[in-house]
Amino acid sequence: MEKDVLDDLLERYYSTKNPDFLNLAETYSRKFTDVDFAQMILNIYHFIQSDAMPDKWLEMQIDEYNKCTEPSLFWNTIWGQYACNYITDLIEDIYEEISEIRDFCIKNNADCYMKSIEFDYNGIESLRALLHEGAYEKAFAVPFSTYLAKNIGKKKDIDDDIAECIKKRRDSVKKKIISIYNRIFESNMEPFDDLVSVRDMMRCLCSLLKDFSFALMEEKNKRRIYSFNDIAHFALELLVDDCRKEGKGFVPTNIARRYQKQFDEIYVDEYQDTSLLQEVILNAVSGVSVGKNNIFMVGDIKQSIYGFRQARPDIFLEKYNTYTNESQSEKL
Repeated sequence: MEKDVLDDLLERYYSTKNPDFLNLAETYSRKFTDVDFAQMILNIYHFIQSDAMPDKWLEMQIDEYNKCTEPSLFWNTIWGQYACNYITDLIEDIYEEISEIRDFCIKNNADCYMKSIEFDYNGIESLRALLHEGAYEKAFAVPFSTYLAKNIGKKKDIDDDIAECIKKRRDSVKKKIISIYNRIFESNMEPFDDLVSVRDMMRCLCSLLKDFSFALMEEKNKRRIYSFNDIAHFALELLVDDCRKEGKGFVPTNIARRYQKQFDEIYVDEYQDTSLLQEVILNAVSGVSVGKNNIFMVGDIKQSIYGFRQARPDIFLEKYNTYTNESQSEKL
């Protein structure tokens, strides 16, 4: 049923000849077939069904693109932060490596190389400091190779094996640091421009997913066939209002409050495999929203095996780490 509904929808989209859609389809399709593109849509659809509000989740993803309106804001986006954390970790490793080379040169009296190695050490140390301060624009203003000396210097009064060792290790550092920069700026385009180039495609993808979800539900209504996730979402619509954009999270409805009075205690087994959708339902019918901690959860994060169904063991872990024996919420 899903494939038939999606095939009909894609045919309608192709007929519009919308440039954003055609660009999207071409980007994620193989030559002469869009099978991979169609499968990607189905995979994303199944993934977002574990969220409490799939359509709003899609809107929130587009909001992330809309936040980045100028190049200086890129490094504050989720993509920029991921790139910065990744680069910072790599530079940290390189800093340790150049420190070891520097110490090796001092220990072996490799004075002929010390000027270049000190330049490298100070350059990488300053780059490391900029990254830790969050001064990303300044850190990335020039190619990383400028933080290093142009050459290591001429060999003089030093053992051949020691000289070869220093040169090899220093060359390795140079290759690594240049490779990191090229990985981020490999396309002749600034990261902001890359983001802008895919933004319209992602908007189109989100619209396509919403249309697919709507068309699929229409077909399910006709056939009176629903999945477990569908039933869970029907329940959720009755139990909560989504106020995440207002910073209030999921607010229980009057129906949910009636259930809160009905349940004295709620027991949950295998809690490490709870999805966000299930978590919101549990919180809605429990007394959590009114300060009544009446949920007893049993789980073992090491036994979490349902990641492919979007289980969220981090929900379990967050509670485990914040509950204390002194507070009203206890862990055993």
